[in-house]
Amino acid sequence: MSEVASRNLKRSAAIMLFATILVKLIGGLFKLPLASNLVLGDLGFGYFSAAYDVFTPIHYIAISGFPVVIAKLISDNLGKNNLFEARKMFILSRRMIILLSFICLFVYLTALGVIYFIFDNKINEFYSLLAISPAIIFCFISSCYRGYFEGFNNMTPAAISNIIEAFGKLCLGLGLSLISVSLNFDISVSAAFAILGVTLGSLASAIYLRLRFNKEKKDFDNSLKGIKDNKIGFKILIIALPIVLSSLTTSIMAFIDSLTVSTSGGFLNLNVNNFTSLIAEQKITENLLPTVLYGIRSKAFTLFNLVPTLTLSIAVALIPSVSKSYAEKKVSDFKENVGAVIKITSLIVLPAGFGFIAFGKRIMELLYGIGFSSEIGGIMLTVFGVASVFAGFSLSLAGILQGVGKQNIVLLNITIGVFIKILLNFILCKIESINILGAAISTASAFFVIFILHLISLFICTGKISNMGKNIIKPIIASLICILVSYFFSFINNSKTFTVLAMIIAVIVYFVALIWLKCIDESDFYLLPSSEKLIKISKKLKIIR
Repeated sequence: MSEVASRNLKRSAAIMLFATILVKLIGGLFKLPLASNLVLGDLGFGYFSAAYDVFTPIHYIAISGFPVVIAKLISDNLGKNNLFEARKMFILSRRMIILLSFICLFVYLTALGVIYFIFDNKINEFYSLLAISPAIIFCFISSCYRGYFEGFNNMTPAAISNIIEAFGKLCLGLGLSLISVSLNFDISVSAAFAILGVTLGSLASAIYLRLRFNKEKKDFDNSLKGIKDNKIGFKILIIALPIVLSSLTTSIMAFIDSLTVSTSGGFLNLNVNNFTSLIAEQKITENLLPTVLYGIRSKAFTLFNLVPTLTLSIAVALIPSVSKSYAEKKVSDFKENVGAVIKITSLIVLPAGFGFIAFGKRIMELLYGIGFSSEIGGIMLTVFGVASVFAGFSLSLAGILQGVGKQNIVLLNITIGVFIKILLNFILCKIESINILGAAISTASAFFVIFILHLISLFICTGKISNMGKNIIKPIIASLICILVSYFFSFINNSKTFTVLAMIIAVIVYFVALIWLKCIDESDFYLLPSSEKLIKISKKLKIIR
């Protein structure tokens, strides 16, 4: 693989990765105080999460579904030096996606009206579900322009739009919910105001992307005036459908939980006598217990979702490069791209997942204080830690398979995983001693199956993955070392201060272990700004050779 190609791949991944980290930090500043007792609490966050989990699949389509489709179509044609055809694909895709967005909004509002009628106007999440509806249009519009820029291997507009959207949620969502709480509005209304901030953030993102696209619109319009090709539009839809559906892997798990274990209780079999202290602590009636438990589950799920979201950004950045090298039949470049993605994923997924497993309860106590919320949520976060490892790898493997045109295989594997998720939710959540924990166990089990199926598919389709030892085994060893050291350190004291110190020590030990194991290459520094200076310094310090 050429040095230039390696730099382009890793810098593209770096832009999306750092943007995603920033977005998640902003998201933490939004959701952590939102879920606290000072704002929505577990009950209000349960209402918020029930609506947000319905919206999440739509959001995933916007950031990793249709953009991947458009980026793939554009990069495939660029690999064949056909700029006109690449832009033509974008025009046709945009028309189709915008039309689809209005169809989806109509179906969504119709379904919402039916649900409202069936529950006799008593569904507490109704206001939140209504407040999120305009975001369907905004997210679909954004997806068109994200895909266009990513197809030309320009990740900056997509990264900036994600940051704008996150700031919109933080400032408007948290601000509006705080105002509504201070005015003593009903908690379901306050949750709807928080959701409204999400909608306004998606609007701001769509506006930015359109303005960015307008900078080159004149030349674009002159070269593509009056394009009509229904056959190509149908072809785009055939390619798009499996990729879009498979992009919903993580969000569909949350969506299943929202349908089966949220406000109505769904599959949950609860012995109220086991939760009398929780009911007293939260000052709720027995019929609201499922919503509170779902709110606690959502706190743990929010932390879990950090890991697959980071690897999803890698997959999005990777597909144009993988698709192009595969289309050009550059075998060595393709295998190096695959190896690089596996390595980057390992470096992120393994320490984060192991950290959740080892410190689930301590992390929840650090964020939400000592209480039943942290007690139940801590156990769930430990299970979600297992799920995060398999989910992270699954999304990156799916990106590779989609890049080589195997989107139907990805969709089949995910369908099997979703079936397992639903089946286990039905079985486990009905067991009284497991109840809400069944949602986490079923998620981990589903992602494990998807990971195994994706891995088998990758071996069959592309052959051996290069440098398995450096790309996977060494990061596993480094992760285990850092977690073990920090775990023993945490026994000194149970305070929040020592929990934070244990995490800091874990990070330091992890990077030292990576250096000791010679896991870091010169090319890995292309992920960082001022990479050339860092490479020179690292060579002097013998971090790399």
